[in-house]
Amino acid sequence: MYRFRLVSLFVYLFVSTLLAAQEPWLDQGGDQKERRKNLEDYVKNEYASDRLVRFENTNARDFSAPFKLTVEAAEARRGFTGLYHADLHVTIYNILYRLPDYLLKDPAEAEGQEDKLISERDKKKRQHEFVFDHPYVTEWQYRIHPPPGFVVRAVPEDQVERFGPATLTTRFSRDLKDGVLVGSFVFDSGKRRWSAGEVEEFRDALKKWKKVDNPQISFSLKGTMLLQAGKVREGLDELKRLSALHPKESLHHVQIAYSLLEAGLGSSARAEARLATQLEPTSAEAHRALGWILQHDLVGRRRKKGFDLAGAVAAYRKALELDPKNNEIRLDYAILLEYDARGTRYSAGADLAEALKQYEAIGEKLSEYNAVDNPLYTRLYLRKYDELIKELNKIQRNDGRRALQITALAAGQGSAAAIAEANKLASQGGNRARVLASSAQQLINLRLYPEASDLLAAAAEGSDKAASELSRARVFRNAVRFDPSRLQPDDPANAVRLFLARLMDDSELTDEFLESFASPDLIATDPVVRRKELVRSREVVIATRNSLRRSGSDLAVLRDITMSIGQLTAESDGVDTHRVRYSTPGSRAQTFFVSRINGRLYVTGSSNSFDGVALVLLRRIAAGDLESTRKVFDWIREDVKVGGGEDELEGPVFPRLWTRGQQTNAAEARIVAAALITETRTEVSIPILEQALAGDSVPEARRPFVRLALARAYEKAARYSDLARLLPSLRTAYPDSLTVFNLSATAFQAARDFAAWEAMARQRLERFSDDVDALRSLARMEAARGNVRAATGHYSRIVEMGKPTVNDYNMLSWLELFDGNITQKGLEHGQQGNLQSRSENAPLLHTLASVYAETGKIAEAREMILKAMDQWNLDEPNSTSWYVFGRIAEQYGMIEDAAAAYKKVERPDHEWQIPNSTYQLAERRLSAIAATAAPSPAKPAAKPAPAKAAATKGAS
Repeated sequence: MYRFRLVSLFVYLFVSTLLAAQEPWLDQGGDQKERRKNLEDYVKNEYASDRLVRFENTNARDFSAPFKLTVEAAEARRGFTGLYHADLHVTIYNILYRLPDYLLKDPAEAEGQEDKLISERDKKKRQHEFVFDHPYVTEWQYRIHPPPGFVVRAVPEDQVERFGPATLTTRFSRDLKDGVLVGSFVFDSGKRRWSAGEVEEFRDALKKWKKVDNPQISFSLKGTMLLQAGKVREGLDELKRLSALHPKESLHHVQIAYSLLEAGLGSSARAEARLATQLEPTSAEAHRALGWILQHDLVGRRRKKGFDLAGAVAAYRKALELDPKNNEIRLDYAILLEYDARGTRYSAGADLAEALKQYEAIGEKLSEYNAVDNPLYTRLYLRKYDELIKELNKIQRNDGRRALQITALAAGQGSAAAIAEANKLASQGGNRARVLASSAQQLINLRLYPEASDLLAAAAEGSDKAASELSRARVFRNAVRFDPSRLQPDDPANAVRLFLARLMDDSELTDEFLESFASPDLIATDPVVRRKELVRSREVVIATRNSLRRSGSDLAVLRDITMSIGQLTAESDGVDTHRVRYSTPGSRAQTFFVSRINGRLYVTGSSNSFDGVALVLLRRIAAGDLESTRKVFDWIREDVKVGGGEDELEGPVFPRLWTRGQQTNAAEARIVAAALITETRTEVSIPILEQALAGDSVPEARRPFVRLALARAYEKAARYSDLARLLPSLRTAYPDSLTVFNLSATAFQAARDFAAWEAMARQRLERFSDDVDALRSLARMEAARGNVRAATGHYSRIVEMGKPTVNDYNMLSWLELFDGNITQKGLEHGQQGNLQSRSENAPLLHTLASVYAETGKIAEAREMILKAMDQWNLDEPNSTSWYVFGRIAEQYGMIEDAAAAYKKVERPDHEWQIPNSTYQLAERRLSAIAATAAPSPAKPAAKPAPAKAAATKGAS
């Protein structure tokens, strides 16, 4: 993604004045055009530069000082400098150029010798020793100045290479003061008299040496190296130091922006990138960086909710305007255009036509970026099938491209033509079944279901996945595009279809859209309550959609299939409510309730949610219609079963109060209806249940269940004092009930009555030795009153007993965050829980992320919190996630980002919920930030470093 720049080089040659006088190309006299031509050849051969910028030298006739020649070359391909890495190839082959040609050229390889017999060539071999007229010693010294902020990754090792009697000694050392790398290459011919055998040894060694690459010196940006080593603050401080040295340049701000983005600090990354474009408005790289960063959300996820598509497109357009020949920028831009504002690729909202224009502008050079197939897929989703086939015929085939051709044939000419083409694959070396299956999936994405079904059936022939492919073929055989306008709105089954279709729609979740799901009975009149319910509804719909997306299919495709294969049957209660059963092959039927309210049909309930239908029934009961009410109760009872286990109070209350076929009266029916909404519509259920218990109409055998229903309503409504008054009778009647035990613990915690809570838990331990539920309650109690170590002791006891749950492991890790002492054991507990849950428990993933962030393991923290968000089916961070992102930012030294993230952690609704909460951790960090917020004195500006790399070479 980053563009490398060719290096500018300053080359200083120091040679003896005698040698300079002997070399015409070094002498400033004579024909200057010829001399420039010689120097251009020199920089081209030595440094792969096509542009000699300038040269100057001292007087070659002045024997009082060494001769000095300064050469500046631009765009030298021997060196490359990127945003984070730089490389320089040191050319040393010409260090031997002053040796006699006889030694450098093997007579046996001279012109005309290669066709002669070896025996004849052997006669040409030297028979006598070779004598030098004078020793040949050449020393080249390099002083390599890396770009500002770069340091050598590794100093090359010293070495001595032998060429018969001659040696080439290489030594490198780093100047720790200014980061300059000093290299010395010394060639020494050794003794003056070489035997004939030694001459051959020299030539053999020379042949091998010429096949070895020139030494490559690699440099890295110091700030980036520090970041990669986990020295986060030091790395960012180093990058900021560089930007301060060059306050008018955009480069270092771009480097900082990319580093911040990688850390998940999207807001600061955007600010740095925008600053870079302001400092250098004509820098294409700065605008490119802004475009790349705007493709990410505020926590660094690419093309997730919160990314700025319009801003990114504008930035890339500006970058291309400034550097229209930069194909890397153009490729980034083309790929971006294939996405819509929601981050969906190839959708109707993407600018695919413009993307194709950009690919065509790059043309054949797409192969340099492994992007030859990109415009092929763009043409596919533009439905340019003939054009796609034409382009495919120009390039070499592989199975992926064969699949594209078959897809285009099926879409443009029908499945028969596509299958006929697929049947040729065996002779072409392709995998027929795999290619057909791939093409079928592409047709599904195009929502061409009959053609996809035909190809899936064909793929099953001879496939080891025949049963699976045939099953999918049957599913898509009758699939059609869903069109809501074709549905009759006054049909209960269609009301369910529209309800499900809206869940799988990709529409914006406006308040009006969300309330279209709900019956008028469920829309709160209190604006505060209404806002909370809208927030909750939005979260539910987002989670549902994200969960569906994780299947890998587009929502539109899932909606088509759901509507096409789903079987719906409707049954009326004879008044205004219907039971609609929805089923698909191989799955259990789901129940929905549809009621007519104010002349319109609404979905008022489902298999596990009865809010709307319960309110409808309460109105009906008040009107005296018990017969139809009994029928709906019977319907619900078919889906809601009595809880199992030894606890008589476990599970929902409704089946304890109603059995199918039961006769009833108005008072009893009101209680049964209220039991359906104890945890959702407490403002309705509580008065009904309180009134029932206040009288004597409830049979004694059922009073405990009515009390339990009221207790759950009190808990949901946060009426903890009322809950505490209600529970003693239940504890007396059901002393072993875990349901009552846990409700009592909540009441004691809310009242901060730790003594009563502890007494209750220890009584349970006396009855049931080593009862894990009692131990968990004691652990929860100790944590609530701030005794973290005692709490972890109880959880550790559960682990020792071999009965830990994922939540037990979670708490052992989580509580260490409040103790201020993260231990290896605590981390291992979290990791064990994560292993046990197969990385699918979001709270535990959040805990691990928090622990990693606390201990400075930034990469691990980020990985875990993003996994947690996926498990929560979030499309943007929730309240608890922001704490982890804040802790990461703080570890990076980005205090403002950290504080902003901590402030997004929401305060719990009740005071007793604050201890050991994410909110408490966030408040602690905000207090710590405030305590260290005193401004530090400004540092004097450092002296700017040279902007260009330099290499110095000398010979003697």
